[in-house]
Amino acid sequence: MFFNFNNALDNVIAVQNFLDNIEPKDIFKFNPIKRSEFPQLNLLKDENEVQVQAEMPGVKKEDLEIEIKGDHLTIKGKREFKYGDDINCIQLERRTTEFKRSIKLPFRVDSDKVQAELKNGVLLVTISRQENDKPKTILVS
Repeated sequence: MFFNFNNALDNVIAVQNFLDNIEPKDIFKFNPIKRSEFPQLNLLKDENEVQVQAEMPGVKKEDLEIEIKGDHLTIKGKREFKYGDDINCIQLERRTTEFKRSIKLPFRVDSDKVQAELKNGVLLVTISRQENDKPKTILVS
């Protein structure tokens, strides 16, 4: 077996050049997720609240359970597809599944001020920040 060291060295140099051109601030923006992670979501925040946007195609609201405990949000549920007994499925890429996804929230939340809405296959959960967790401005006298 013959190994071409020149090609291996070229590959190492190419990777090093790629890494040299990445800005440090860009490294922290990149947050890869597994393709199999369901639901995929975005987490947005301002000073007063956080909003979770989760893609949930094929999920019914009665099949969802949302729980807040401490500073963690958990979304559980199932997605079902039913076909008639006389149907022969040729290809199935959209499968029935149960899921559970938990995320840490960026601040302490007021669990009494939570709103959730499922619309067009997207779950929007809006959670208010606890008053005693909000930054306070102190006037100097």
